[in-house]
Amino acid sequence: MTRTGISFATAIVQNLIMTEVPEKVAGSSDPNNILTEDSTKPLPAPAEKRLMLSNEKGLRKENPDWAEVEAVILQIDPGHGNSFCILESPRRGFVQALRGFNGYHLEWHEGSQHWRGAFPGGSGKRIELKKHDHVSQGEYRDLLPVEEVLESFLAFYRSAEKPAWLIWRSIEI
Repeated sequence: MTRTGISFATAIVQNLIMTEVPEKVAGSSDPNNILTEDSTKPLPAPAEKRLMLSNEKGLRKENPDWAEVEAVILQIDPGHGNSFCILESPRRGFVQALRGFNGYHLEWHEGSQHWRGAFPGGSGKRIELKKHDHVSQGEYRDLLPVEEVLESFLAFYRSAEKPAWLIWRSIEI
């Protein structure tokens, strides 16, 4: 028995009767399209977490627009506290860029696969991506200009495949 003298089971049933379930908008197949007591307009569906943009400096921006992604890429530096950025998707993986004095390393990760973008026909000679605070090992053909980085991030942003004009060589992480 509860304090009001009714059984616990009765209290649960009464609570269920008093709880209103929002009505679906007639003719809508969207389960998030509901009416509330205060409005006759449907509530917007909650935004799906589609993309997360982050950088070494600590930025974490959910669902950025393309102009924000482009600005973050252009602001990464060669090792002064903001030398990389990542665009990730909970379904697809991520693409990341690392900037050095002598170019960018571009990496694409899906599932258990990790690739580095490289120029076709470029030299496989070992060279370091030189940064102020670190070096990243790679091959000469891995050193890309910012334009290739922007195009690859845009492809990922649009849920497209890795750009075919680059060679994507598998790397261990």
